[in-house]
Amino acid sequence: MSGSADVGGVGLTGRQLDRTVSEGATVLRRRAPAARRRGPGIGPAQRIVPEVDHVFETFPFPENWETHSDLEVAGAAYHGLRADLMLGSDEGLTTTYNRFHDSEEQSSGITRLRELHAAMDRAVLAAYGWTDIGTACEFFP
Repeated sequence: MSGSADVGGVGLTGRQLDRTVSEGATVLRRRAPAARRRGPGIGPAQRIVPEVDHVFETFPFPENWETHSDLEVAGAAYHGLRADLMLGSDEGLTTTYNRFHDSEEQSSGITRLRELHAAMDRAVLAAYGWTDIGTACEFFP
């Protein structure tokens, strides 16, 4: 990943933060070995990037989530289609999700994205053992 992004007022480069579909889950990973700190060569216009190593330490992942191939398959299918839709229509996340949540949007790509989202939800719920929760896409006024 290249370039940079402003996340919560903190400038992050692609090397510091990337979205990865791996080991059955999509997670945010910081690649930099340590946070940038002010020192020689770092000017006042540059920002300090906070440590994020501990963000997921207490997250209640489902038991053995790393080995649930259903999670990986569902996540990869969803993220792949979403990327294809965004590239094909030259739209960003906001526009894509505005279409996703628009009840009048019935294009085949968005309809399929909704189906894959429900499949991803079912895979996550099953990993936690919560098979009695519905995943139908509903629209509310």
